[in-house]
Amino acid sequence: MTRSSRPDGLAVLVAAAVALGVLVLTAEPDAWPWGVFASLVLWGAWRLPVRTTLLAMTFFALAVDNPHERPSAGWWSNPLRPLAEPFYVNLHHQLPLPFLRISGLELLLAVVVVAVLVRQARGDDVEPRPLPSPAPLRQALVIAVLALLALEAWGLLRDGDFKQSLFQARVMLALPVVTWLFLYGLRGAADIAPLFRVVILAALVKVATSAWFIFMICRPQGLTPPYATTHSDTVLYVVALMILVARWWERPAWRTLLEAGALGGAVCLGMALNDRRLAWASLLMALAALVLVSPWNRARRFVVRATLASLPALLVYAAAGWSSTATIFKPVRDLRSLTGTSVDVDKDASTQFRDDENFNLVATWQEAPLVGAGFGHEFVEYVPLPDISRFMPTYHYQPHNGVLWLWTVGGLVGFSLLWLFLVAGVYFAARAYHRAVAPRERAAMLVALGAVLTYANQVYGDMGTQSYTCVFLVAPLLALAGQLAVATGAWRAEPAADSGALLASYLPAARAHTDWRRG
Repeated sequence: MTRSSRPDGLAVLVAAAVALGVLVLTAEPDAWPWGVFASLVLWGAWRLPVRTTLLAMTFFALAVDNPHERPSAGWWSNPLRPLAEPFYVNLHHQLPLPFLRISGLELLLAVVVVAVLVRQARGDDVEPRPLPSPAPLRQALVIAVLALLALEAWGLLRDGDFKQSLFQARVMLALPVVTWLFLYGLRGAADIAPLFRVVILAALVKVATSAWFIFMICRPQGLTPPYATTHSDTVLYVVALMILVARWWERPAWRTLLEAGALGGAVCLGMALNDRRLAWASLLMALAALVLVSPWNRARRFVVRATLASLPALLVYAAAGWSSTATIFKPVRDLRSLTGTSVDVDKDASTQFRDDENFNLVATWQEAPLVGAGFGHEFVEYVPLPDISRFMPTYHYQPHNGVLWLWTVGGLVGFSLLWLFLVAGVYFAARAYHRAVAPRERAAMLVALGAVLTYANQVYGDMGTQSYTCVFLVAPLLALAGQLAVATGAWRAEPAADSGALLASYLPAARAHTDWRRG
């Protein structure tokens, strides 16, 4: 009997402790089903292959609304909210354990990380050895984690607020950690199709939720909500559409075209109901990147010719609707508002707030342009802003524009170190795309490029640094980019992305220790 097939005493102990804690500490007889359920979830996270756990977590993170993001602006209670609460909200709000200030999602991630480290130390054969990945990508992940910890310490040394610093940094820390977990767990090209199915299915769940909210809740009452689900669904919808378009782009056939048309139409409905201008801007930019990166093929020739043929009509449409308030010209008004110039745009209150907030962020960054102030600090209101603490109590610690905010936190040096792994992921995705032969691999790399671009837009425009939706969309695609870069020959084969190799690729001393341990 192999080690992996024997009952795991530690896993059983953890599961029993959780169940007993829920039952005894809550002293509520009705809580026992949740205790059993939590135990099963944690036991599964401990014993199942990492890829299985991560794909399940990805679907759940994408399909349910994060209560912290004010789903649907608080207009209704999503039927999935009882599942989202223990997943996204700190557990001390639900259990009489004041020290348990992490969410169920973060607890699951911690269990998976520990499970990976224990399996490596014990030599368990629960799953095959991780696929090789580029050392620069793994090094960039380590650099991001170390930079984040350094900025946390730097902010506290400068009298930063520790509680607020944790709020600022926790999701940012999750992105490189989850990327590493996907590097460990994914099986390269074999997991492209399962990952795509998870993303598209989650997007369709969100579309159904949006449609129910708008057409069954709001319209009968004559209500017009500002958006349908959450701001982070911008990234989900764009990535889902990129999957459908990229599959057709790399394999132009009636089947892929019909799938893109049917499923893409549903996803576009969700985007329209969510009514986020940034979603359409990100989609156009991702599609433009797709066209520019890919070589000439039938799909690209068709798109370029169709665009050139329709360009005169589009220009006439834009010119006619630039100053119009008619419904038919709403896309033109959205485009006009995105230009953000005070000369030709009558700004609404939201746009004016964002512009003043951006001015304050730039002015705050100029106080420490190289290393920033660290986490736990507010930006300075050089231009007074309307008080929105009723809706966002911590808006001075977490402004809308995450890019400018990261400049205030880490300066140019810290920002560069924190985002270095995104640059590395784009580099390897582009290299793997041009070396890949299989259409699904090429499509995956196009989606990876579009996902990183959409994430950057979301961070710049709508607090993307605080979104677990972004984490579970960007992380697996970055991991696939690294794995396929090696598999396609775009990068030389290197040691697998286990914890020892991850540290050994960055620290010479750790490399020597790892070689000694294996020898």
